[in-house]
Amino acid sequence: AKRAQQIADSMGRASGEVKDSEVREFLEEGAEEDMWSIMKSCGEDREACLESAKEMLGTATGKGKSDISDDMLERRLNNAMKNELAESMAACTRAATDEMARKRCRETLTDQLLSTADNRTKHSKGDKNQALKEAGEAAAKDVVKDCQGTREECLTRLREKAAESMGRRPEDLTEVEVERLNKEGSKEAAKESIKSCTSAKKDNAEASCDDFLAVYAAGRGKGDLDAAEQRRVKQELAEDLEKDDIALCLKSQSREEYNTCMENLEETSHVQDELFSGLEEKVKDAKKKRAKDDAAVDAVGEIFRSCMEEAETDEEKEECKKEIKERSEIAGLEEDEDDVLLKYKRNVVAESARACDASKRSECVHQAKEELVKLGLKRRAFGVVKKLADLKEAAEAFAECQEASSVDGVDDTCIEAAKATLEDLSGSTEIWSDEIQAKVQALGEALTEGREILIRKLKQVLVEAISSAATCSDAFLDGIIDRVMGVAKNFTVPGSDKDRDITDKRCRVTFGKARYFCKVSTEGMDDDETQQLSDDISEDLTTAEITVRRLGERRLGERRLSETITETYADQEVEETSTTSSSTSAGAESTTERTETEATTATTTTESTMPDGETTTTTGGTENPTGANAAAGSCFGAVVLTALTSLL
Repeated sequence: AKRAQQIADSMGRASGEVKDSEVREFLEEGAEEDMWSIMKSCGEDREACLESAKEMLGTATGKGKSDISDDMLERRLNNAMKNELAESMAACTRAATDEMARKRCRETLTDQLLSTADNRTKHSKGDKNQALKEAGEAAAKDVVKDCQGTREECLTRLREKAAESMGRRPEDLTEVEVERLNKEGSKEAAKESIKSCTSAKKDNAEASCDDFLAVYAAGRGKGDLDAAEQRRVKQELAEDLEKDDIALCLKSQSREEYNTCMENLEETSHVQDELFSGLEEKVKDAKKKRAKDDAAVDAVGEIFRSCMEEAETDEEKEECKKEIKERSEIAGLEEDEDDVLLKYKRNVVAESARACDASKRSECVHQAKEELVKLGLKRRAFGVVKKLADLKEAAEAFAECQEASSVDGVDDTCIEAAKATLEDLSGSTEIWSDEIQAKVQALGEALTEGREILIRKLKQVLVEAISSAATCSDAFLDGIIDRVMGVAKNFTVPGSDKDRDITDKRCRVTFGKARYFCKVSTEGMDDDETQQLSDDISEDLTTAEITVRRLGERRLGERRLSETITETYADQEVEETSTTSSSTSAGAESTTERTETEATTATTTTESTMPDGETTTTTGGTENPTGANAAAGSCFGAVVLTALTSLL
């Protein structure tokens, strides 16, 4: 009671308003600060200092000193280190007068404080970069917990505080970085809340707890969470808890040492049980496995990202690639490093789209793309990554809904939840189809059953051309297909003169712009040839000039309606598929399904309103070209190339 009163006084609240979980959180934060003070002032006898810190942590958590493992202690010291780094960097950055001074802050303080935490004298550029990011998240957490202004006011404050804590200028942070920091800070605050609640309930099953979902919602500043958002946030918190553990244990030098480290951090499983309370054990296990799988990908991916962001030479970039291979093996990721990175990039895009409001989503996705390009992603390959992100998020929404449903079999509301998620994140209300539903449902069911999710390459190149127009044009689509066919003729099917099949020709409006799609068969082509085809298609469409005549256009003496290609994506298409059996342990055997997804012939209808007020409805099959030459598969039809413009 005395402690509760002291804490209440520090918060400016009555003692009866303070939850048991808040008392526990206050005590553990105080213990971390005291432990850090011990380590900062520690002399040559580091072991004695560590023993004192263990005793202090044991007192705060209600455990004996012998129950505190080295790994548990290191995690707490890391928490204290990033808080100290955030404060020290902010002070140093405010005093810095130019970029050179800010750079000295970043290098000196990260080295100094990392050494205090892990007793190492040297740290890589990637280690320092990652520490600064975590300092930014610590600053963001403090802002979201304390800020009482409007959301925009709090975001402005967060931008300033997080930038200072990372040794950067506020104006250097992009919109998506600020929104992600706000989300990460909100999750950090919610994690502290649920961890403190779990700890308090160990001592007293009737302990009162703060609502961790309300803590998250308050931090985000977007109002109360609906049922779907609550399910998603719980899963994200479960993953973040795992990622914290994995990031720490990835410092291990072997798989055996890594496993021991993870076993020593067993409290995460208890916190996840609290997160998923009320669900069946089988469902809990599947959700925990999903969290661990995604967390391992993100933890390894972030090591690569921090390394690549600081790499200046080709040799340094090669070292980053070697490191991700080593860390993937230690984390037990069985896929090759390229697939691990692809999943990580998918997650970056999904997280960026999730973090931003619908009004900002297109710009945030664009900024995420630019981040990935700096990590080595070919710009033309972004379309495939974005598609993976959208479908995975829709499958997650379906899975989370099904896991909470009492309906026997597929719950129709879960299909609707997946559809709404896909439309929301993709920026298109025209994307859902029977084929997409089948893919999303199959992936979602695999997630609920705890099956391994693998990347599978398809024998086709996915082409996407983004137009400057706000409505679809059959004629413009035909022009694009004609260009693609011209490039594909240079890659004939081996042993024949047959041209490559071009399928799934379609258009849909996405984020207010017409996007044209098709797929080019790569049967018989090796990886190098497929990449060359993708390069050639992207280059050709990027420089293509296609002029079309739309309904309502005046032909003589009037300005022609303009539609141009603003960006092109082309890369080998991949999809996420699952093993045929669930796997909840590292030694489980599994067989990968290798059945190709059958092409569908569903039709899509798009309605376009012309500038002069006329409305035209166009219908195009997914397998056949639109326009006058659909039957023959040729696409000259209504297309008028720039060279012929003078004839009109």
